[in-house]
Amino acid sequence: ETWSAKGPTPEKVQKASGKYTVVSVGKFCLGVASGLAMHGHTNGVRALLKIGPTLWSGSDDGSIRIWDCGEGSCLEVVEEAHKGSVLKLSVVRSYVWSAGADGSIKEWQIGTPTKC
Repeated sequence: ETWSAKGPTPEKVQKASGKYTVVSVGKFCLGVASGLAMHGHTNGVRALLKIGPTLWSGSDDGSIRIWDCGEGSCLEVVEEAHKGSVLKLSVVRSYVWSAGADGSIKEWQIGTPTKC
Protein backbone atom coordinates (compact mmCIF):
# COMPACT_ATOMS: atom_id res chain seq x y z
CA GLU A 1 0.00 0.00 0.00
CA THR A 2 1.26 3.49 -0.87
CA TRP A 3 -0.19 6.80 0.33
CA SER A 4 0.74 10.47 0.73
CA ALA A 5 2.81 11.15 3.84
CA LYS A 6 0.45 14.06 4.62
CA GLY A 7 -2.66 11.88 4.33
CA PRO A 8 -4.15 9.38 6.77
CA THR A 9 -2.92 5.80 6.95
CA PRO A 10 -5.23 3.57 4.85
CA GLU A 11 -7.81 1.64 6.86
CA LYS A 12 -6.47 -1.65 5.49
CA VAL A 13 -3.06 -0.94 7.04
CA GLN A 14 -4.56 0.26 10.34
CA LYS A 15 -6.74 -2.86 10.72
CA ALA A 16 -3.86 -5.25 10.02
CA SER A 17 -1.79 -4.05 12.97
CA GLY A 18 1.59 -5.75 12.98
CA LYS A 19 1.19 -7.21 9.50
CA TYR A 20 2.60 -4.13 7.71
CA THR A 21 5.95 -2.44 8.09
CA VAL A 22 5.48 1.25 7.29
CA VAL A 23 8.36 3.14 5.66
CA SER A 24 8.44 6.88 4.88
CA VAL A 25 9.91 7.66 1.46
CA GLY A 26 9.95 11.40 0.84
CA LYS A 27 6.40 12.58 0.16
CA PHE A 28 4.97 9.06 0.43
CA CYS A 29 4.54 6.26 2.93
CA LEU A 30 4.76 2.63 1.95
CA GLY A 31 3.16 -0.23 3.87
CA VAL A 32 4.93 -3.52 3.16
CA ALA A 33 3.23 -6.75 4.22
CA SER A 34 5.37 -9.69 5.18
CA GLY A 35 4.65 -13.31 4.54
CA LEU A 36 4.67 -13.49 0.74
CA ALA A 37 7.72 -15.11 -0.88
CA MET A 38 8.32 -14.75 -4.59
CA HIS A 39 10.74 -17.23 -6.13
CA GLY A 40 12.16 -17.26 -9.63
CA HIS A 41 15.37 -15.29 -10.07
CA THR A 42 18.51 -17.42 -10.07
CA ASN A 43 20.65 -14.68 -8.53
CA GLY A 44 20.31 -11.60 -6.31
CA VAL A 45 17.62 -8.98 -6.92
CA ARG A 46 18.98 -5.43 -7.40
CA ALA A 47 15.95 -3.44 -8.59
CA LEU A 48 12.25 -3.32 -7.66
CA LEU A 49 9.48 -1.21 -9.17
CA LYS A 50 5.81 -1.37 -8.12
CA ILE A 51 3.24 -0.37 -10.74
CA GLY A 52 -0.34 -0.78 -9.54
CA PRO A 53 -0.90 -4.42 -8.54
CA THR A 54 2.33 -5.59 -10.17
CA LEU A 55 5.94 -5.65 -9.03
CA TRP A 56 8.81 -5.58 -11.53
CA SER A 57 12.12 -7.04 -10.35
CA GLY A 58 15.54 -6.89 -11.97
CA SER A 59 18.26 -9.32 -11.04
CA ASP A 60 21.93 -10.21 -11.31
CA ASP A 61 20.77 -13.08 -13.56
CA GLY A 62 20.02 -10.45 -16.25
CA SER A 63 16.28 -11.05 -16.25
CA ILE A 64 13.26 -8.91 -15.44
CA ARG A 65 10.26 -10.56 -13.80
CA ILE A 66 6.78 -9.15 -13.37
CA TRP A 67 4.85 -10.36 -10.33
CA ASP A 68 1.24 -10.26 -9.17
CA CYS A 69 1.54 -8.66 -5.72
CA GLY A 70 -1.74 -10.13 -4.48
CA GLU A 71 -0.95 -13.72 -5.35
CA GLY A 72 2.85 -13.66 -5.34
CA SER A 73 2.88 -15.40 -8.72
CA CYS A 74 5.16 -14.58 -11.62
CA LEU A 75 3.18 -13.18 -14.57
CA GLU A 76 5.97 -12.62 -17.07
CA VAL A 77 9.69 -13.26 -17.47
CA VAL A 78 12.00 -11.32 -19.77
CA GLU A 79 15.03 -13.60 -19.97
CA GLU A 80 18.34 -11.95 -20.87
CA ALA A 81 16.90 -8.43 -20.57
CA HIS A 82 20.52 -7.38 -20.07
CA LYS A 83 23.90 -9.07 -20.44
CA GLY A 84 24.75 -9.00 -16.77
CA SER A 85 22.88 -7.46 -13.86
CA VAL A 86 19.73 -5.35 -14.12
CA LEU A 87 20.71 -2.41 -11.93
CA LYS A 88 17.76 -0.01 -12.11
CA LEU A 89 14.07 0.06 -13.13
CA SER A 90 12.22 3.33 -13.62
CA VAL A 91 8.87 4.51 -15.03
CA VAL A 92 9.12 7.03 -17.88
CA ARG A 93 5.67 7.98 -19.22
CA SER A 94 3.98 4.69 -20.18
CA TYR A 95 7.24 2.73 -20.32
CA VAL A 96 9.65 1.05 -17.93
CA TRP A 97 13.31 1.76 -18.49
CA SER A 98 15.91 -0.70 -17.30
CA ALA A 99 19.60 0.03 -16.88
CA GLY A 100 22.04 -2.84 -16.94
CA ALA A 101 25.62 -3.55 -16.01
CA ASP A 102 26.18 -4.04 -19.75
CA GLY A 103 25.97 -0.24 -20.10
CA SER A 104 22.66 -0.23 -21.96
CA ILE A 105 19.32 1.34 -21.15
CA LYS A 106 16.26 -0.45 -22.54
CA GLU A 107 12.64 0.59 -22.80
CA TRP A 108 9.76 -1.81 -22.08
CA GLN A 109 6.09 -1.14 -22.62
CA ILE A 110 3.98 -1.43 -19.47
CA GLY A 111 1.38 -4.16 -19.85
CA THR A 112 3.33 -5.90 -22.60
CA PRO A 113 6.90 -6.39 -21.42
CA THR A 114 8.39 -6.77 -24.87
CA LYS A 115 11.35 -4.60 -25.70
CA CYS A 116 10.40 -1.49 -27.68
